[in-house]
Amino acid sequence: WQASMEGRQEQYALLSQLMDTAAELIQGPNVDNQRLLLEGGMLTQVNELWVRQRVDEVTFRGLIQDNEDLFPMWMSLLKTMRICEIAALNFLLSLLEE
Repeated sequence: WQASMEGRQEQYALLSQLMDTAAELIQGPNVDNQRLLLEGGMLTQVNELWVRQRVDEVTFRGLIQDNEDLFPMWMSLLKTMRICEIAALNFLLSLLEE
């Protein structure tokens, strides 16, 4: 169980960084960046991220019910997941700015 939670925090932190970088690229001088991301199906991919994140959250909540020793790791992971959600929302908002 613990092995399945390990590594997820780093994955969500990386996704947060990618979303932050994408939001910055969109806000740059090239207005075609928004069009390229929208045409490339980025909204679908962000939606898939949310679905996957919810699946992880439900799964990991079940794990900590069986093993309370995982609670600190879970809270750290949950914080990282929420930061990733915020980064995704910032990215989506940046798509709508222009």
